[in-house]
Amino acid sequence: MSRVKVEGKNVVIVGGDVGVVKVTQVGSALPRYACDYWRAPDGRGPAPLRWCAPEVLCQSSFSPASDVWSFGVTLWEILTLARRRPHHHLSDDLLFHALVSTHAHVLTPPPADDAYATPQVQLTPPAWCPREVQDVMTSCWRPHPTHRPSFTTIHTILAGHATSRL
Repeated sequence: MSRVKVEGKNVVIVGGDVGVVKVTQVGSALPRYACDYWRAPDGRGPAPLRWCAPEVLCQSSFSPASDVWSFGVTLWEILTLARRRPHHHLSDDLLFHALVSTHAHVLTPPPADDAYATPQVQLTPPAWCPREVQDVMTSCWRPHPTHRPSFTTIHTILAGHATSRL
């Protein structure tokens, strides 16, 4: 099942010492989060712009890969203790145009020798974050959906990292 609302405010931990993480849509119903939802000029929406993969905004293409993008943003929220909104330095319109531009470059790739042609819409992982976790997070935001890791791969990497830290 693919969800577009994989966001920190929709994550609930239940169950004593060994918590079970559940993704709900509780946070999106709260008035204080209304500003996190954006409506396109053509009336489409509302969409959680700051968590959306480019293909969701451009083509309403929901998939496990678009959920992986949202998971990367949620992981960033967790690791930064949600002190700021994702892409807090960008207005909704600027972020939308950056994401659309990213998607356009996926559809019509730039020449291989033009390293600066593809815009990057990535959050900066915290400096203290282990390299393996940073790599997982940033791989979630790869412009092309097929280049993003699967949830199985993400789980394997993060579980291996957690086990090696015990």
